[in-house]
Amino acid sequence: MPDHPIRLVVADDLQRSRLTVVFRFFLAIPHLLWAALLGSAVVVVVIIQWFALLFTGHPVAGLHEFTRNYLRYTTQIEAYLLLAADPFPGFVAHR
Repeated sequence: MPDHPIRLVVADDLQRSRLTVVFRFFLAIPHLLWAALLGSAVVVVVIIQWFALLFTGHPVAGLHEFTRNYLRYTTQIEAYLLLAADPFPGFVAHR
């Protein structure tokens, strides 16, 4: 079975501060708003990417990277909200 290019690795001690757990949703509101704004751009990019794939058979590298970074960013936000990751997510997806 070949390696999969998508991985979610949680290297954490699973210790959470009770104060940040209580206010975690409120701390994530700016990230959720930014993700919603980027999400509307991703919808347009995915439609353009679909037509590019339909006619050329290859994805456009820049559009593919934008969509990939959006998915990476929203995964970090969800991991923070669902207590899977403790560090506060940045506004840029880290590799």
